[in-house]
Amino acid sequence: MTDAQAREQAAAMLADKEETFRCRRGTVHLHVEGRDELVLRPGDQYTIPPDTPHWFRGGDEGAVVSEFSTQSRDELDIFTDPRITR
Repeated sequence: MTDAQAREQAAAMLADKEETFRCRRGTVHLHVEGRDELVLRPGDQYTIPPDTPHWFRGGDEGAVVSEFSTQSRDELDIFTDPRITR
């Protein structure tokens, strides 16, 4: 799968909260608006400011990611992929 195909399938997300993603296992390809692709490996983490579009996908071997945020209210998350419903 190419990055373009992955982007089409992934859900860009906006959230009114700061989010930190920590890679626990595998490789995570993190795409954050305004930045080059970030590659997270076990132990790496990245914090995204509120209201910043982003999406990610696991590497070929898959990935385990922990997400920490300043608040967690599902009803405030905004997905730009119309295929995602809540």
